[in-house]
Amino acid sequence: MKRTNFEEILNEVKDYQQTADRHFSEYYKKVSKMKAELRDEVFQHEIKTSIYPSYSGTLMVERTVAKSKIHAICESIKDDLKNWTLKPIKPETMQILNCINSFNIRLTKDELSILESDVRENLFAAKIFSEIARSNGYMASMPDATGYLKALRIAEADACLAIDAYCGAAPDFPGRDLLDKRRINGVAVGEYEVWHRMYAANYVKKHSSLDEAADMWEQSKVDIAYTLTEAERNRIKKIIDDVEQMDEAGKATKMISLLEAEKDLPDKLRLMGDDYREYATKYAAVEQQRA
Repeated sequence: MKRTNFEEILNEVKDYQQTADRHFSEYYKKVSKMKAELRDEVFQHEIKTSIYPSYSGTLMVERTVAKSKIHAICESIKDDLKNWTLKPIKPETMQILNCINSFNIRLTKDELSILESDVRENLFAAKIFSEIARSNGYMASMPDATGYLKALRIAEADACLAIDAYCGAAPDFPGRDLLDKRRINGVAVGEYEVWHRMYAANYVKKHSSLDEAADMWEQSKVDIAYTLTEAERNRIKKIIDDVEQMDEAGKATKMISLLEAEKDLPDKLRLMGDDYREYATKYAAVEQQRA
């Protein structure tokens, strides 16, 4: 699945906030000038009937346009995900996966890795591959559509908050008077709280949800990482514990028979962590002597 440029979302937020800053500056310059020149009652009338409606209306339009652009970007990202999900599986890949599954063929980590490039091209092929890997004791890190969509929804909601709650830099928040009401599903629920305004003010520098979503798309290009299932870890642990209770002659014989039955035992021992690194080295050495 190709990576989508999430920087477009950040750029839309940047553009809106820069535009909003100009409106805030113009508004308060005009307000200050009118306040100095007009009688209070005339000043209040002009603010309520002309200046405030004009600037608040302009900002409302700018917010709507910016959020529409962000939504369109997110929809294009979803389309990218959909295309990956629905991309046809190569017939030969499907046949291989079906044969492995049907005949319960045991695969080593190296043999699984041969299939990686083909199964990464389609969500359902990746899921089948994950189950095959699991049946061989491995957990394969594969892209997950549910996780991708959740991350994208959070990133879009946070970007929209950075637009709706933006009223300039903290702690003064110079555009606070021009903020719309906070809304949920279109219904006004009150004012934006300080943490909303702080989040919006800092979004351009700190946008963790957007970074996390972008990282997920980037991770779809990296090599698949393998770990052991809990059941497999327990099985390997028991095997090693049983061998370690034998005398040296018994250990040597048992190690050879284990390697004949489980060719990827050294690989699995390496995935057990530092406590089993010495065992991995021993079994790898025995395997080389047999070769």
